[in-house]
Amino acid sequence: MVQVLKEEVRTRILKAGRAEFLEKDFQSANMRSIAKRAGCGLSNLYNYFKSKDALFEALVEPTMMDFYQVIAEAHTRLPENGAVVLTFEQERVHFMVALEFLRDHREDVILLVLKSEGSTVHLWHEAAIQAYETVWFNYIDYLRKNFPDEHGYKISEFFVHNISRFYFNTLVEFLKQDLSFEQMEQHVEELLRYAHGGIHALLLNQGKIE
Repeated sequence: MVQVLKEEVRTRILKAGRAEFLEKDFQSANMRSIAKRAGCGLSNLYNYFKSKDALFEALVEPTMMDFYQVIAEAHTRLPENGAVVLTFEQERVHFMVALEFLRDHREDVILLVLKSEGSTVHLWHEAAIQAYETVWFNYIDYLRKNFPDEHGYKISEFFVHNISRFYFNTLVEFLKQDLSFEQMEQHVEELLRYAHGGIHALLLNQGKIE
């Protein structure tokens, strides 16, 4: 008899898988336990997902696709009116998009960056960093095309890679510390002030110096 797959059962399995992976991690999660959570037999679970890895990937794939869409849209965020750099407010918008992405995909981002070791998507964070690097290189191309006579804007690939990793790791640290959205906003404000004005601007804003 042909096995008839039901969307309601698949949904239950995905929900059970998310709970299991979040509670443990990919390596520690157990398919038998997931089946029990989902209220189905182990053999039936394998009718829907051929392996633990396939189940994990099905959970996080939509978030990965949404992330790449965010990066694609970030390519269009360039300085306006012939400016060289983004304004402070434009930078804030840029970071708010990242924070809102974390807010809307929090559990799946946790799965991807904190719970995925041993899965085929474990190195997704490296792909995410590379995707963000493309935003930087797009900005550098903008500078070279619009301001060809001003120093050539020779920003090294080493710098782009490291600043991209720094920004990404900042977002990961927000998750590790289990910060609220409001707390993340506060820390992004600090980061932006430092990026735009150095330590002087950061301390001045906090009333440390006059």
